[in-house]
Formats: sequence, structure tokens, C-alpha cells
Amino acid sequence: MNRYTTDLQILNTELGKRYLSTVMPTTIQVDSTFSITHYAGENDRLDSLAYRYYNNAMLWWVIAKANSLVNGTITVKPGTKLLIPRLDI
Repeated sequence: MNRYTTDLQILNTELGKRYLSTVMPTTIQVDSTFSITHYAGENDRLDSLAYRYYNNAMLWWVIAKANSLVNGTITVKPGTKLLIPRLDI
């Protein structure tokens, strides 16, 4: 699973330089029937949770997007309720 869509856009800067831009998926499917509820502990981080549940720390962004955690950090405040979505990969 990749956090970027396979569609690339060619964009131009104000100076006329062209570059490729990838697009983040807008939503992660979260179904409470197939999700795990996790309450963050003292040392929990999104990457460590991704490794625990998906065996891949690089999938931290799935948990972040599913829980609308877009503050630019992988740390989680202790006691935060997180939904860990099931991955269909």
C-alpha cells in the first residue's frame, strides 16, 4: 500500500518550471467492524503502532489519515483513542 495515488500531475511554477506532483488519497476506509480500537500509551508513536499492527512502520500514515491526525508529527498523546483500520493489501 502506498500513500500516494498512482496518478501524477504535471504542474508549473510561477517561473515556468515544470514538475511532477503526487496526490495524497483523500480518505482511508475505516469500518468500525473491521478496525481495532487502540488507546495510546505513554511511548506510543504512529510508526511503532504501524509496525505492531501491520508489521511495517512505513504505514504510519494510514493510522494518521484514519484518525485525522494531520499535525505533522508521529507522536500521539497518551490516552488518545485511535482506530487502526484493517488493510486490504
